[in-house]
Amino acid sequence: MRRRGRSALYTYLLFLFLFKLWTTVWAFSTDYPIFTSDAKEYITIARNLIEHGAFSSDTSPPFRHDVIRVPIYPLLLTVLPPKVLLLLQNVLVVLSSLVLFKRGMKVEGTLLLLSPTLSVFSNQNLTEGLYAPLMVFLLMYRGVLWGALWGFMALLRQATLVLFPPVALVLFWRRWRMAFLHLISFSLPVLAWAYLNYVMGHVFTPSAGFSTTLLVYLVGRFSDISNVISHEGFSHLGDWIRVVNSKVLSEILEHPVQAAFWWVSGSLLTLIKAIPRAYLSHTGNLWPVFYMGFYPYLLFLYRRAVGDRRLLFVWTFYTLAVGPLGDPRLRLPLEVITIVWPALREGERSQPPRPKTSE
Repeated sequence: MRRRGRSALYTYLLFLFLFKLWTTVWAFSTDYPIFTSDAKEYITIARNLIEHGAFSSDTSPPFRHDVIRVPIYPLLLTVLPPKVLLLLQNVLVVLSSLVLFKRGMKVEGTLLLLSPTLSVFSNQNLTEGLYAPLMVFLLMYRGVLWGALWGFMALLRQATLVLFPPVALVLFWRRWRMAFLHLISFSLPVLAWAYLNYVMGHVFTPSAGFSTTLLVYLVGRFSDISNVISHEGFSHLGDWIRVVNSKVLSEILEHPVQAAFWWVSGSLLTLIKAIPRAYLSHTGNLWPVFYMGFYPYLLFLYRRAVGDRRLLFVWTFYTLAVGPLGDPRLRLPLEVITIVWPALREGERSQPPRPKTSE
């Protein structure tokens, strides 16, 4: 039985390796990395920065300041062509896996390297592909700049705004002063970008992406949003966002049961959905096989998450916070944290005991 189990494991790892190889080759030989609207918008913003000096997703004048996207990924695309940025993402995945191997975490290093979710997003011009391996390095680092570096991560991927607080709390459990200092330093780059959005876009926010998510993926399920869905005619996107926020708030207050139902439904989809089918387009008619191939990996992570109260708290808080979108892309940071979790626990045990003070 043990030999059969080992053979099944090696077969599955080979399956994940072939999927990673196939996806990587496909990414570097086709336009697969930029088929999503998000990737195209990042490239558009980068082009506008180069040609017009405007952080804008508009394809024609006036180039309004974009208050939805965060800046780091488009800025990188101004200096690195899309395929070069893909190469960087893949290299960082390998390096972050080697970090785990060097720590003696062979299972975790293999999981990170062959993660089917990361195999997809490291080969997309999307923030997830860069964000996930960088998380590994940040989770291993606990220096004085830890909170501020996470603040810059929030300018790479806006979901960090709801991911960092629970992560900081569980990693600095009962060291409240340290957690508070990191939360303060985290807020500095976030507030700086929010202020720039206020000056250029007329709304004080690090990202208005959550507002549009609530409008389309929550309110749009039970109310007519056709009168506010378009931002044409607004000279600043912040003016449109205020209209969106007003619509979202009024509809949620008027339909609290429907809002709660769709919010929870979206949260469940974030957990149980392997990946949108479009990301498996390169696998042709074999896509159901590859779709189901995600689940042994995911079940291993779910088992690890359920087995630790603090890790389960991070999963629960973050999944409910990102809520209605129901996109498994949002789950990727949780997957990385869960893979790296044994190293975080080991680092916690290796911390020197706090000196006792006499009363």
